[in-house]
Amino acid sequence: MSSQPLSHGMTHQQAVNFLRNHFLFNFCYETSGLTERPAPWVLTRTILCALDFIAALYCGWDGTNRRQIARPGNCTRFLTEVFPVATGNERYGQFAEHLYEMFRTGTVHQRNPKRFVNLESRSRILTWAFLQKDPGVIKTATGETLATHLTLVHVAPDTMALPISIKALYRDFVQSCEYFAEALEREAEAGGGELLRRWRQTADALSKAEDTHLTW
Repeated sequence: MSSQPLSHGMTHQQAVNFLRNHFLFNFCYETSGLTERPAPWVLTRTILCALDFIAALYCGWDGTNRRQIARPGNCTRFLTEVFPVATGNERYGQFAEHLYEMFRTGTVHQRNPKRFVNLESRSRILTWAFLQKDPGVIKTATGETLATHLTLVHVAPDTMALPISIKALYRDFVQSCEYFAEALEREAEAGGGELLRRWRQTADALSKAEDTHLTW
């Protein structure tokens, strides 16, 4: 497979080749075995950090602050605009911010997914649950219950859980990246350029060495 990195002024076809033959090939090679291991935080963190990168290419960059190339808003936009169409699961749009804050920000900066409290919600606390199977059984305050990917479930009188199926999240991320590649192909065939324009904003910046105050 090609290992062509990001470069300046990429064409539609070069962007598609990068997504399929570089990014997805390497991502699947690095992570596919983790779907069968009891290491849900590792794979979830890896998927959502990879989403940071893909979403930056999808959304583009305004050129003002290089440290803002990857932003939470990019990920929630990709989860809202691409995941539902690519996977048929509208709950990705419904829970886009929840997914990012709980499973990306939480696992990266706190080593655990976040839990939330909101007194105006139908349950006071929102927690998380990992499903090795979908549907799968999770523990509750009174025993066990059947849960499915991204479908809220009561686990205690004042607590709901947002279950995540590791295999479903992995599959849906790969499908969404493939959908992005197909969208670039369709845009090229139609003579359009908006997706490529945004791609180049990010790719052009990331292909350059970064200015730094560091010395050596």
